[in-house]
Amino acid sequence: MAGLNINLGARSYPIYIKNDYEDIGRCINNARLSGKLVLITDSNVDRLQAPQCIEAFEEHGYHVDKFVIEAGESSKNLDTIKDIYEYLLGLNVDRNTSLIALGGGVVGDITGFAAATFLRGLSYIQIPTTLLAQADSSVGGKVGVDFEGSKNIVGSFYQPRFVYINVNSLKTLPKRQLQAGLAEVIKHGIIHDIEFFDYIDKNTRKIFEFDEVVLQYITKSNCSIKGAIVEKDEHESGLRAILNFGHTIGHAIETVMNFEFLHGECVSLGMVGAFKMAKSLGMI
Repeated sequence: MAGLNINLGARSYPIYIKNDYEDIGRCINNARLSGKLVLITDSNVDRLQAPQCIEAFEEHGYHVDKFVIEAGESSKNLDTIKDIYEYLLGLNVDRNTSLIALGGGVVGDITGFAAATFLRGLSYIQIPTTLLAQADSSVGGKVGVDFEGSKNIVGSFYQPRFVYINVNSLKTLPKRQLQAGLAEVIKHGIIHDIEFFDYIDKNTRKIFEFDEVVLQYITKSNCSIKGAIVEKDEHESGLRAILNFGHTIGHAIETVMNFEFLHGECVSLGMVGAFKMAKSLGMI
């Protein structure tokens, strides 16, 4: 049932690539998660995706508690983490509890960080609903929050138990979000696989038409490319830094613009800037 596996020894996990949420209960069974389930989502995804997702859990006999944060980068901070901690205390959770990140990169990063730190570590599941999260941030275990104007400055490496990608969740995205997420997809083609880059170029229209075959292919390719790099360098001591292509400049743009630009938009500008710098230095 898995689309592919990320092989990290005891921290290995599968990535499931689907067209709906129907198999989510089976994935919980496969992961042998038996405690409470707490879903964390944002105010946009709560309206657009959470009901279908929670219904799929309930159809398999699972009760899911839900915590909703405000959508957007402004929620990615220690105050939100504190709110999550207080909610978990109120539920009287124990170490058998699993957190579920349903949303984009912000939700995934926050949920993963909460899981990594509460009770010295809870299991968590990534269910990414944006192209950016499906292509990049849900895979690899980077979790964290922003602090004092610095992006992702407080965080950890903490792998999920599994990733469940419903490619049809992309249909709920505004076009701008889809375009921004495509930046991370293109990045993977540039840094690792020119044939994949050409495939994106030839099938861009089908991506925006939500062609399921194309979406499944690019999702699996993205996860495979990132997974192969993470398997060789989980904690970013060398090779994994290549995944930051466009991010050094991009993060600076995000901060200067007070996060008015989407992350993918800033990464795309960062890649352009990196290419121009490389050219001026005679590197390309």
